Amino acid sequence: MTSTRDRIIRKTAELLTRQGYHATGLSQIVRESEAPRGSLYHYFPNGKEELAAEAVRFRGEQMRDHVAYELARYDDVREAVRRLIETVSKNLVRRDFGAGAPVAAVSMEASSASEVLLEACQAAYQTVQAPLREKFLAAGYSEAQAGQAAVAIVAALEGGLVLSYAAHTTEPLEHVGAAVEGYLSSLRR
Repeated sequence: MTSTRDRIIRKTAELLTRQGYHATGLSQIVRESEAPRGSLYHYFPNGKEELAAEAVRFRGEQMRDHVAYELARYDDVREAVRRLIETVSKNLVRRDFGAGAPVAAVSMEASSASEVLLEACQAAYQTVQAPLREKFLAAGYSEAQAGQAAVAIVAALEGGLVLSYAAHTTEPLEHVGAAVEGYLSSLRR
């Protein structure tokens, strides 16, 4: 069974994904998570900022797990990354472009005004980069190459997602896939 705290975090992550930080209110979180208002302040005494930071960390862990799962399905690192991008694109279509990128949304909306949110966003992106870095290291790339590739791929994916949401088409993600293929072809072990 999911604890009340977990339920609140999950619902907050969902709301941040759908509508962003500023449009997500504590009353809506309480109502939609079906949690007593007192629980919200019990678990998150510093309010919305603390709760949003936890939700961003949670989404970072979910994203990391998804990336790790997809990468583990293929031995070749280039094939694994290509398939990851294809899966992200298919999921976007499956959701009918109806869900946003919560870490990107919070990064752009609120992190400049909040050190807590800025740190949560940075940590989430580092969490997502970890399985990519590990895959490149396992494939024989140097630590520097693995780190650079992980950053480049996550940045390209996030940018491609934002452009795809805005255009309501996966074409930007398809271009990202081609660009990442070219980038990976240029890397030497």
